[in-house]
Amino acid sequence: MVNDQLPDPPPPRQSDDPSPSEQRQRRYVKRGAVARERIISRVAPARRVDSAIFTRVNSSVRHRRLDGVASFLALVFNGGWAWIIATALLLPFRRTRARARHILKVLTVPTWVAALGVEGPIKRYFRRQRPFHVEQGVVLVGREPSNYSFPSGHAAAAFGGARMMQRLLPRWAWLWYAIASLVAWSRVYLGVHYPSDVTMGAVLGTLLAESTYRVQRRIWPSADAGTLPER
Repeated sequence: MVNDQLPDPPPPRQSDDPSPSEQRQRRYVKRGAVARERIISRVAPARRVDSAIFTRVNSSVRHRRLDGVASFLALVFNGGWAWIIATALLLPFRRTRARARHILKVLTVPTWVAALGVEGPIKRYFRRQRPFHVEQGVVLVGREPSNYSFPSGHAAAAFGGARMMQRLLPRWAWLWYAIASLVAWSRVYLGVHYPSDVTMGAVLGTLLAESTYRVQRRIWPSADAGTLPER
């Protein structure tokens, strides 16, 4: 007699058994964690120097006016807005309107990419704790940032914007980088970043802004720093 019953279905997969895609994702996460730990272990000696410099900058010279200046820089350079707002203030004036529009066209996207690129995936990869979570006797001015420390998004936005301003107005390059350096200093002074955070933020911000600018110039030829109007 032929058995006309259907075969029993396979037992359902247990909810705690990972799917192949989940297994691959876990392997990638594990490899990333191993690579991160190797990088951290190799730079351990430099971190002691980093900590010593942080303590010197954060606690050696304190003044209410310096607190105010550093806090103001932190506020206006969050996301690189200071570069954009300062330029936008020139739009109402006929003599500077055309130049301001062109500067905004060149500056805005590269500066935002520099800031967001550092604030997002890079910080989440390294997961470095803020100095006030690790060091003793940190002088913290203002609120505690809730995200990770390395690298500094403020420094990335400041130096990314400074690089674009150097392309637009190279005669004043010293001023743009002086402003960016003050922003980087302020992050250590306020107790929210190590010196290596702002250093790598400056490097990565410059590279991201410059790379974005070169792509932007190909897609949007009018966004070329070399075509800045005279007025």
